[in-house]
Amino acid sequence: MLRACEALKAQGRAVGPTNVRLELGRGSFNTIVRHLRALGYGRPAPRKDS
Repeated sequence: MLRACEALKAQGRAVGPTNVRLELGRGSFNTIVRHLRALGYGRPAPRKDS
């Protein structure tokens, strides 16, 4: 997963679930999203203003 993200960055492509899946050639979209978040490539959590 990390290698796919690095390869996308080196190619100047966006690091997102669709591009990562294309780079890997397979994988569950939800699993890829979870791993991207764990690696810090996910969307930031929404702020709760209270």
